[in-house]
Amino acid sequence: MPDTAVPPERGTILVADDEPNIVTLLTGWIETIGCAVVPASNGEEAIEQARKHRPDVILMDAMMPRMSGFEACAQIKKDPELKDIPILFLTVRNEIQDVVHGLELGAHGYIIKPFKPQELLARLRSVLRIKRLQDGLRCRTRELQREWDWTRTVLQQLPVPVLVLDGQGRAVYWNCAGIEAIGYSPAELADSRGEVLSIRGEGAGDLWDSGTSRDGRFEVRTRNGSWLPARILARPLDGPEGGGKSLVFVLDQ
Repeated sequence: MPDTAVPPERGTILVADDEPNIVTLLTGWIETIGCAVVPASNGEEAIEQARKHRPDVILMDAMMPRMSGFEACAQIKKDPELKDIPILFLTVRNEIQDVVHGLELGAHGYIIKPFKPQELLARLRSVLRIKRLQDGLRCRTRELQREWDWTRTVLQQLPVPVLVLDGQGRAVYWNCAGIEAIGYSPAELADSRGEVLSIRGEGAGDLWDSGTSRDGRFEVRTRNGSWLPARILARPLDGPEGGGKSLVFVLDQ
């Protein structure tokens, strides 16, 4: 019997198998760890139930009538709303070509019949833990994206010209006022490698020293050759390509 001393997992598991006794057996095992079970008897029904209940994990027989588990897996992985649900195949077929086929379709693994409750529940717990970590990461990513979208919208509305360069002199952010003040197009700034924006003033050559932070008043050359006063904040920052210096330009109008 399953180890009931293990803390309950909670969650919803879709069990798809054309043999009712298998579904009943698995339901009993899974309920001992605190999870609810949604049954299905073929691939088509599995897809319908997945769309209706959004299970945390799908346990699915590979070979079923009307639609096989392989076909159902392929359709689930193509559905943007379902594609992140882990799928474990239940099968008596352990030929390598079947295993490879299922994994290529996006399944997380196989459990070969006849299986023991301890093995199945251990695999299920492991997949549930990974799923929750991934769900948390996706949720945090969405939150960060919303925060960045909001920040970017605010910066774009500011009347103060702002530009940001990375440690290689590439422009990585600018607002509309910054583009208007400097005169370069977004494409010219994005393709730059430090050749576009020239800086002059005392200590300008030290701005790219990645080990220090500096603030100061300098001048930045615009596209028409004139020089604009600017406050530059230089900070060592970790960017998408590793550590380096970022320069934040706030231009005087």
